[in-house]
Amino acid sequence: MRSLSVAASLAAVTLPLALTPAAADDKTKADRTTGHKTLGARIDRVVDTAITEGRIAGAVILVAEDGRLIHRRAAGHLDREAGLPMREDAIFRFASVSKPFVAAAALALVDDGVLDLDAPITRHLPDFRPATGDGDRPVITLRQLLSHTAGLDYGFFQPADGPYARAEVSDGMDDRPGLTLAENLRRLAMAPLRNRPGAAWHYSLAIDVTGGLIEAATGRTLPDVVREKVTAPLGLEDAGFTVADTTRLAVPYVDDPQGGVPRRMAAAEAVP
Repeated sequence: MRSLSVAASLAAVTLPLALTPAAADDKTKADRTTGHKTLGARIDRVVDTAITEGRIAGAVILVAEDGRLIHRRAAGHLDREAGLPMREDAIFRFASVSKPFVAAAALALVDDGVLDLDAPITRHLPDFRPATGDGDRPVITLRQLLSHTAGLDYGFFQPADGPYARAEVSDGMDDRPGLTLAENLRRLAMAPLRNRPGAAWHYSLAIDVTGGLIEAATGRTLPDVVREKVTAPLGLEDAGFTVADTTRLAVPYVDDPQGGVPRRMAAAEAVP
C-alpha cells in the first residue's frame, strides 16, 4: 500500500503538469506577460526615482523583445520650466551620437567605391591641408578621421585663446548662425594639428571633416546622404539634422557643475 500511495502522490503531482500544447502555450504567454509587467514596473521605479531626485528631467522608455514592443512610457517633463509633460513621440538631440550615423554613411560610400579609407582626403578636399607645428602638411586619410587619429582637436580641449578659438572654429555647440560646414572646415584647416596623423588618438572634429568629405565626393548634402544610406533603410523616420515639428523637441539639460538638478542648456549650447 505504501508503494501505491507514493505512486498515487506522484501521479497527483505530475498530472497538472501534463498540459496539452495549447494550454502550455497559454501558460507560457501568461508567464511572459507577467514577466513583461514586472520588468516594466522595475524600469519605471528606477526612472521615477531619477526624476524625483532631480537627476534627469524626463525620459521616454521603450523596451522591445523579439521585435515587439513590450513596454513604453513617457515620464517627467519635455520642458521642465514650462511644465510640459514628456510625450511618447518626443524628439531628443543626439549631439555626438550623430557621429556613428555619419561614419556609417561614409563606410557605405566606401562600399560603393565613392570613397577610399586609405586615400588622402585631399582627393576630394584639396584645400584641407592643416599643418603640424613644424609646418609640414601630412596626408590625412578617411581611416584616420573615422578612428579619431587624424591629429585634430576640439576647441573646448584647448585654452580659451587657443588656436581653434583664434581661427574661430565652431565645435557645433555654439551660436554661429549661418556658418556652413565648408566654411568651418576652411577655418579648421588654418589651425595646427595637435600631432601627426596616425600618431595618437584624440576625440575631435574629425567626423565633421568626414561630413565635408562626403559632401565633396557626392556633390550632395550630408543630411541627404545620411538619410539615403542610414536612416531611411533602418526606418528611422524622425532621425535627422533638422526637426519638422519643434513641439516634439525635448529641452536639453546638462549636469550643473555646482551640483543640484540638471540645468537647462543655453541656446548657444544646444545643437539645433
